[in-house]
Amino acid sequence: MRLRRPALALSSTAALLFGACSHSPPVLECGPLRSHLDMCVEEFARGNLDRAADYCDLGLEFFPQNPELRAHRGLIALMRHDTAMAKRHLRQATQQSLAQATRLAPEDPLVWRDLGTVLMEQRRFREAEAAFQHCAHLREPPAECQTGREQSLRATEP
Repeated sequence: MRLRRPALALSSTAALLFGACSHSPPVLECGPLRSHLDMCVEEFARGNLDRAADYCDLGLEFFPQNPELRAHRGLIALMRHDTAMAKRHLRQATQQSLAQATRLAPEDPLVWRDLGTVLMEQRRFREAEAAFQHCAHLREPPAECQTGREQSLRATEP
């Protein structure tokens, strides 16, 4: 009885891996394990935009906050002359990168200033004001932090 369960689990795992390898585009690379980003970049470099988009989209299903996948998806849209989609993906990638930077370097005022600037461009004034305010309270903030905060406050006024 105890031997059946590991055998069942092993056969189920093998079936899942086989299904992942036979999926088009493959969910997993059969052989050395590679990421969706790597496969997206490789297909993009080859000029195969459809497969690159498939890999990027698949990667974004699992990692929607990945700025590199989002940026490559934007570049693919740009190559296809879909400027609206390219703008949307590239803006999201920029914002995601800056959000990651604020987590990695929370005491760096330049990161907060840049995040506030991107949020202003996206017309997200309240969030921009919060980023500029955080920037202004850090050690040695650039003057743009206070200027950006004032601009975001004026933009939210009725």
